[in-house]
Amino acid sequence: MSGDDLSFAYFPDNHRWSHGMLLPLGGAPWGGGEIGEVHRVGLRLRDRVGDDRAWFAEWTRMADGVAAYRLRAAHYYHAVWKERLERLARGETLSLSVPWEHLFLLVHGEGDAQIPLATAQKCFDAVGSPRKTFKVSTREEGGDQHCQVDNVSIGVACMWDWLEEVFRG
Repeated sequence: MSGDDLSFAYFPDNHRWSHGMLLPLGGAPWGGGEIGEVHRVGLRLRDRVGDDRAWFAEWTRMADGVAAYRLRAAHYYHAVWKERLERLARGETLSLSVPWEHLFLLVHGEGDAQIPLATAQKCFDAVGSPRKTFKVSTREEGGDQHCQVDNVSIGVACMWDWLEEVFRG
């Protein structure tokens, strides 16, 4: 990562892991985790950066420890992601197809290092709905990282504004 990167990097030499840490940190205000819990996982992983088995083991260990708190545990166990990864491993192609009559919003960050802007544009172009919107957050306004994890509230506000516009016609 460059020194002028505006997004928070928990693991400065590993974008993917830093992004993975931003998800539970960003969800903390809504009960998605506790910053202290996330930090404890980070501390246990600091000497094993890039070891995805260790990543999974530590997050599972944390999830098992907080299982009584369903909302927080749900954040750690990403079940949706487990199912998606299993489907990909079986060779399935997951679709972004949206029936033409449905509304569609794609919120993307121009600095997204996981899904380049050009790829997001191709996905947006492939959506069949004529009632679609593509919102790109810039570096200057924040929210320019994958899933707006550098400023989740920007992505959420964009979605609410879009919904209000859609329903008010």
